Amino acid sequence: MDPDEDLLARSAREPTAFEPLVARHTTALHGYLVRRAPDAADDLLSEVWLQAYAHRATFDAARGSARGWLFGVARNVLSRHRQSAARAA
Repeated sequence: MDPDEDLLARSAREPTAFEPLVARHTTALHGYLVRRAPDAADDLLSEVWLQAYAHRATFDAARGSARGWLFGVARNVLSRHRQSAARAA
Protein backbone atom coordinates (compact mmCIF):
# COMPACT_ATOMS: atom_id res chain seq x y z
CA MET A 1 0.00 0.00 0.00
CA ASP A 2 1.47 3.33 -1.08
CA PRO A 3 1.71 6.10 1.51
CA ASP A 4 -0.80 8.93 1.10
CA GLU A 5 1.95 11.47 0.52
CA ASP A 6 3.35 9.44 -2.37
CA LEU A 7 -0.08 9.00 -3.92
CA LEU A 8 -0.86 12.68 -3.67
CA ALA A 9 2.45 13.69 -5.22
CA ARG A 10 2.15 11.05 -7.93
CA SER A 11 -1.40 12.09 -8.78
CA ALA A 12 -0.08 15.34 -10.28
CA ARG A 13 1.27 13.33 -13.21
CA GLU A 14 -0.87 10.20 -12.86
CA PRO A 15 -4.45 11.24 -11.99
CA THR A 16 -5.61 7.72 -11.12
CA ALA A 17 -3.21 7.73 -8.16
CA PHE A 18 -5.70 10.05 -6.44
CA GLU A 19 -8.40 7.36 -6.27
CA PRO A 20 -6.98 5.44 -3.28
CA LEU A 21 -6.91 8.69 -1.29
CA VAL A 22 -10.63 9.07 -1.82
CA ALA A 23 -11.25 5.49 -0.71
CA ARG A 24 -9.05 5.88 2.39
CA HIS A 25 -10.25 9.23 3.67
CA THR A 26 -13.88 9.67 2.63
CA THR A 27 -15.34 8.21 5.82
CA ALA A 28 -13.20 10.36 8.14
CA LEU A 29 -13.76 13.54 6.13
CA HIS A 30 -17.48 12.88 5.94
CA GLY A 31 -17.61 12.39 9.70
CA TYR A 32 -15.78 15.68 10.23
CA LEU A 33 -18.29 17.48 8.03
CA VAL A 34 -21.36 15.74 9.49
CA ARG A 35 -20.39 16.89 12.98
CA ARG A 36 -20.09 20.49 11.80
CA ALA A 37 -22.71 20.85 9.05
CA PRO A 38 -25.00 17.81 9.11
CA ASP A 39 -27.46 19.07 6.50
CA ALA A 40 -24.74 19.95 3.99
CA ALA A 41 -22.11 17.28 4.68
CA ASP A 42 -22.63 15.26 1.50
CA ASP A 43 -22.38 18.30 -0.75
CA LEU A 44 -19.43 19.66 1.19
CA LEU A 45 -17.61 16.33 0.90
CA SER A 46 -18.01 16.47 -2.87
CA GLU A 47 -16.57 19.97 -2.85
CA VAL A 48 -13.64 18.84 -0.66
CA TRP A 49 -12.70 16.19 -3.21
CA LEU A 50 -13.08 18.59 -6.12
CA GLN A 51 -10.88 21.18 -4.40
CA ALA A 52 -8.31 18.63 -3.26
CA TYR A 53 -8.01 17.21 -6.76
CA ALA A 54 -7.81 20.65 -8.37
CA HIS A 55 -5.09 21.80 -5.96
CA ARG A 56 -3.22 18.54 -5.44
CA ALA A 57 -0.04 20.01 -6.92
CA THR A 58 0.11 22.47 -4.01
CA PHE A 59 0.61 19.67 -1.46
CA ASP A 60 3.99 19.94 0.26
CA ALA A 61 4.98 16.91 2.34
CA ALA A 62 7.52 19.06 4.18
CA ARG A 63 4.60 20.95 5.73
CA GLY A 64 2.69 17.92 6.99
CA SER A 65 0.82 14.77 6.13
CA ALA A 66 -1.55 14.25 3.24
CA ARG A 67 -4.33 13.51 5.75
CA GLY A 68 -3.70 16.83 7.48
CA TRP A 69 -3.72 18.60 4.13
CA LEU A 70 -7.04 16.98 3.22
CA PHE A 71 -8.57 18.06 6.53
CA GLY A 72 -7.26 21.57 5.84
CA VAL A 73 -9.09 21.51 2.52
CA ALA A 74 -12.22 20.35 4.36
CA ARG A 75 -11.84 23.14 6.92
CA ASN A 76 -11.57 25.71 4.13
CA VAL A 77 -14.60 24.33 2.30
CA LEU A 78 -16.59 24.37 5.54
CA SER A 79 -15.50 27.93 6.28
CA ARG A 80 -16.62 29.13 2.84
CA HIS A 81 -19.94 27.33 3.33
CA ARG A 82 -20.51 29.04 6.68
CA GLN A 83 -19.59 32.45 5.27
CA SER A 84 -21.98 31.96 2.39
CA ALA A 85 -24.76 30.86 4.76
CA ALA A 86 -24.16 33.89 6.99
CA ARG A 87 -24.38 36.26 4.02
CA ALA A 88 -27.61 34.64 2.90
CA ALA A 89 -29.21 35.00 6.35
